[in-house]
Amino acid sequence: RMTRFWISLDQGVHFVIRCIEQMHGGEVFVPKIPSMKMVDLAKALAPKIQVNSVAPGTILFPGEERDAEIEGIICSTPLKKAGRPEDIAETVLFLAAHSDFITGQVFVVDGGKSIP
Repeated sequence: RMTRFWISLDQGVHFVIRCIEQMHGGEVFVPKIPSMKMVDLAKALAPKIQVNSVAPGTILFPGEERDAEIEGIICSTPLKKAGRPEDIAETVLFLAAHSDFITGQVFVVDGGKSIP
């Protein structure tokens, strides 16, 4: 099975980046485990290799237009703004450089939208 191969790898930091809306279920890139949550995937791999997940919220790219739906999402976010691609990149860079003792975690970068 492919997951056995991945778990046996002794490599550096691995990241799973997935949309926050899809983080808690749905299809994963390994055909044999389509019902596994992204969180579960990171936790399953974490004991053998260093793996963390970055879950972005609403990210606007330069030049991207804001329609009414996007404005509504931004207004419902505690920080009242959309994220930038750099916000995700900075999180990944932090994990790559300073995460010797961090594994199996999901870093939600969504401006507080996922706070209950």
